[in-house]
Amino acid sequence: MSNRLSIARGIPLEDEPGIGALTIGGYLREVVARHGPSEALVLHEGGVRIAWTYDELLARSVEFARALIAGGAGRDTRVGILMTNRPEFLAALFGTALAGGVPVALSTFSTRSELDHLLRASQVSVLLYEREVLKQDFAAMLCGLEPKIAADGREALVSETYPFLRELVPLDALDSFLGSGVGISEAQVLARADAVCPADPGGIFFSSGTTNLPKGIAHSQRGDGRAYSACASRCALGLRTGSSGRAMSQWLWVRRYPLGARWCSSAGSTPMKRCN
Repeated sequence: MSNRLSIARGIPLEDEPGIGALTIGGYLREVVARHGPSEALVLHEGGVRIAWTYDELLARSVEFARALIAGGAGRDTRVGILMTNRPEFLAALFGTALAGGVPVALSTFSTRSELDHLLRASQVSVLLYEREVLKQDFAAMLCGLEPKIAADGREALVSETYPFLRELVPLDALDSFLGSGVGISEAQVLARADAVCPADPGGIFFSSGTTNLPKGIAHSQRGDGRAYSACASRCALGLRTGSSGRAMSQWLWVRRYPLGARWCSSAGSTPMKRCN
């Protein structure tokens, strides 16, 4: 009896009903088109309630994209995001994708040695970061790892230690960073987003490193776009516009945007930051 190979085929992803956009930037624009004025996210910080609508999330993401383009970010430029669950994290992630770059989420639980490994392995060109997270002083940690990094704000960098890293932007210097993109039009940002293909790199995230050094996992635009877009139609959670969901884990895990937040945004609901 001869052995025969079986071949199974499915329809192309783009032909599957309800699959949605197959790029991260396309996903964001689809969701904004459906739920623009609805509340997209909420952060309670220092007794102040910070809330963005979906329209505002797109606008802030475009701001990040314009600044990245103005700074020389090109196709597949890797942008590190070392932040807790906050609005700027999402704007940086989506802004990087809109600009044609690759968002790389870095753990705010990282020790000095782990951060050194992450910067070397990820080969990020731009690092957007919070100076301090709980007991971690990342500004001091970065200066200790590379003495050429100044402690007083945004700067350009030429480093033999991290040869790909050329710009660091702390959270408190974002206004200056975003202001650098005023000469870049929104039309240019959206033209870049339209040029991104589903097979292009979509992002990199790292394992926890509990058994060894963190390992980088690369995802395509198709992989992340499919996961984002499919959540509402595939997961019968009963979410609807106006409902809320609380993010109980860091957004850097599970493809940098946790299932709960994806479910919420796909359904027009509001992901809320967990309390540290």
